[in-house]
Amino acid sequence: MRFGGPTRRLLIPALALALVLSPACSRPNAHSPRSTGAPARQPASVTTPPPAASAPITDPPAYDWAKRYRLIAHGMGAIDGIGQSNTREAFEQSYAKGYRIFEVDFVSTRDGELVARHDWTAARYARFGQKAPPGGVPTLAQFKAMKVRGKYTPLSAADVVDLMREHRDAWVMTDIKDLSVKARTHALRELLDATTGDKSVRDRIIVQIYSEGDLKPTRTLGFRNILYTFYRLETPVDRAIKFADANDIRVVTFPKSWATKALIGSLRRHGIRCATHTVNDADEEQRLYNRGVRLFYSDRLKP
Repeated sequence: MRFGGPTRRLLIPALALALVLSPACSRPNAHSPRSTGAPARQPASVTTPPPAASAPITDPPAYDWAKRYRLIAHGMGAIDGIGQSNTREAFEQSYAKGYRIFEVDFVSTRDGELVARHDWTAARYARFGQKAPPGGVPTLAQFKAMKVRGKYTPLSAADVVDLMREHRDAWVMTDIKDLSVKARTHALRELLDATTGDKSVRDRIIVQIYSEGDLKPTRTLGFRNILYTFYRLETPVDRAIKFADANDIRVVTFPKSWATKALIGSLRRHGIRCATHTVNDADEEQRLYNRGVRLFYSDRLKP
């Protein structure tokens, strides 16, 4: 049958529209869980950013975040080339880009208040364009008055919780710099107190633990999303993996230099997802994804 004249002019656009709308031409769902099994060669950066005002997350299943997302904003993400600033503006910029998991460094001030900061070293003060107070560690009031590079807003633990209330689909992943289980537990208690009993906030806090001793007090406080980080591991890796599996810790993280096929394979056999840090190159992310890594801490990769 032949078509010509007006019939042909109507048919061609209709066919083109049908091709655009067909399933074969559609993009993957941004929140589709990826298998922990050996992947086909699929670009790691196939997801699209969540909408600017995503729906609030209520009563999320444990480890839901590990299936939904692949990128973690390292130190809340870089801003103006400044990494690990842990500032309000870094959070807002990363959120606008599509990040929904925010790793936050926590230390204490001289008067014992928990704040978002990586450390109090002279190098950090210099990088942030700040003048260190006498003794090197500020009070909370001094800390809040010290803008990073003169313009970016530092955050207390209470401020971080407020951001989570303002952004009901944002997750915070803790990196508490204290070296003892007792001090880390105290910091977690302070963070929990800042939530003022808001379960919807508490259930979006992902706690990094550093030793077997951290697990019981973390769970006693009610946190159910727990990540075992290996960068300060005090036990053999094989024992750490068995401990994670036996205690239903479903995600571990380690430096990217540790991301061998042997380690990733062992984790996969135990049903554990792996995260790695810090990855800022898309080609490197792809290589690690092909190897089996599923979560990436990054300063600037695009979600």
